Amino acid sequence: MPEGAQTAVRISPAEAMAGQLGTWTVTIIVGPEGIKVGGALRIRPPQRGMVRWQVGKVTAEASRPGAACEVRLFDCHPISYHWRHAPIIQVDLYGTELVQGDTVAVTIGEGGGYSRGYFVPARAQEHAQDDAQWDVWMDAEGNKSLQREQAIKDPWQALAPVLMQVRPAKVAGLALTGAQPLPGEEQTLLLVVARDRYDNLCDEYTGQPLVVTGGKMGHVEALRGRALAPLRCPKGAVARPFAVDPVAGICGTSNPVCPGLNEDHAVFFGDLHVMTGEGVIASALKDTRYAYQWAAEVAGLDFCAVTNKADRWAEDVALDDEFYTPGEFVTIPGIEAGFTIGHKNVYFPTTAAEAPQVSSVQALFASVRDTTALVIPHHTSVYSESSRQTFWTEHDFSTHDPQFERLIEVCQNRGSMEREQVGGNVYFGGTGSSVWSALQRGMKVGFVGGTDNHRAQPGEPRASVAGLIPGEVIVGGLTAVVADELTREGVWGALYSRRCYATQGQRTLLRFELADHMMGSIIQGEQAQALHDRRTFRAWVIGDGPVCAVELVRSDGHIQDLQRMGLVDLSREFIQAEWQELQTLSDIPKADDAVFYYLRVTEQDGRMAWSSPIWIIPGADA
Repeated sequence: MPEGAQTAVRISPAEAMAGQLGTWTVTIIVGPEGIKVGGALRIRPPQRGMVRWQVGKVTAEASRPGAACEVRLFDCHPISYHWRHAPIIQVDLYGTELVQGDTVAVTIGEGGGYSRGYFVPARAQEHAQDDAQWDVWMDAEGNKSLQREQAIKDPWQALAPVLMQVRPAKVAGLALTGAQPLPGEEQTLLLVVARDRYDNLCDEYTGQPLVVTGGKMGHVEALRGRALAPLRCPKGAVARPFAVDPVAGICGTSNPVCPGLNEDHAVFFGDLHVMTGEGVIASALKDTRYAYQWAAEVAGLDFCAVTNKADRWAEDVALDDEFYTPGEFVTIPGIEAGFTIGHKNVYFPTTAAEAPQVSSVQALFASVRDTTALVIPHHTSVYSESSRQTFWTEHDFSTHDPQFERLIEVCQNRGSMEREQVGGNVYFGGTGSSVWSALQRGMKVGFVGGTDNHRAQPGEPRASVAGLIPGEVIVGGLTAVVADELTREGVWGALYSRRCYATQGQRTLLRFELADHMMGSIIQGEQAQALHDRRTFRAWVIGDGPVCAVELVRSDGHIQDLQRMGLVDLSREFIQAEWQELQTLSDIPKADDAVFYYLRVTEQDGRMAWSSPIWIIPGADA
């Protein structure tokens, strides 16, 4: 080491594949300050956003004869939500002090020993990343354990971090996303994306998969892991394109595409709740630019809202304008506001809006009082995984403001918040803060879904939150809007009118009406009186996969299973039904002032979709 050089850090090998099992060695080259007996090193593998490494068995060896290393591991328990639980490797040094030029080699994932009776290699993060950062700290003086040394500053000196590349794993499949055609059109586009087993974009894939749709087939050329193909589907027909690359041994099937399902409206899918990590203590995994690129070019979403903290407002609204492309991709300006009584997202129809005040719930509503903002409560049944008392608790619906809270998040990466009872897709409940509890209080809220993805990857459920692991449990969320155009005004109008529905990440096509009133409607006055004795419902469903249940949920908890009633044939691809309810409104227990209904669809893989409710407010004579 040259004279005067500082302590340096190297890692070998300097790259990994996503999810790779292996061994990596972090080498610390001691600088002029040396390391005294009792000193120590700390190493934290990459942990930005929700990324984690599994460190496996760790050994350490110093180059100076007589120097001994003791390895201790902290926070190596299973992954949970917050960054604080990242694993830490500590190496305590004894025997003799180290001097400039000595080295300490810390092997992570040592394969030559046993831990709890098993060989334990390290396991790289599942998220592909060009700049995965290893952080290293040094206690050169051995002051880490002093309890009363108030005059001494933090004994841990941060060394220059070392970066490595985590490449995608081997390409494992093709993800196909067919956009729903605009109203009156039959032509659209099919996005074909090569992904690894962890859903990373395999941008080195340059194959020519064969796309089959409507009896026609043709090759498309992939560039940087993705390709676009024209897709035509006649009105009223259902298309599910298929693609295969026999050379790479990969294939994939698209979501259903059906022009005209909603007549003069189309269905557009988006993620209203994704964060990048910018502006918070945990370093950002990626930025807002990356998030919008992912949404449009990889996830194939029609619209998206990046909901960072309010201090990112100026930077994010500039990108909202940059990426907004009417007819192709819509951005919705928004932020996340965290309060001790729960979290609320705030959205605006234009980037000309000012950032809202978020010092309190009262300040928030006061700051948007003269606007047409939307405020959406999210993960309502969940409290902070770090501290329920210190950070935030389950949602307190007494803060509800009906002027702005016209929607509620029914599902996301922590599962479904539909009901209080834990089971199925509901992993947190029993707190009186579910969506069902909100409806029973009389809140007229439509349903949306979002990922709450802190990885800057809209539409992706791969964010291990609260111990929930994608692939083992059902997590994720998307919002579908029924709109007449793919513009900010069109998407906003559908959201504001509650003309929307939520899915757990799949692209189920859903239409639900009561007497020609669309989902999200509030029926009152003479129109409500006309429905007092009988109500005619209509439903249209096309599952992303096979459908196993279509249910009508009523405000008193009564559930009508349309298959058991003989109204639908679930073996058909296009499910449609029309039926009547003859029970008088006066005989149905109400939620506050209304009777409400919503449609719930369950697919065979367990994922669900929920239409926004339709409310009937009976008159005094009812």
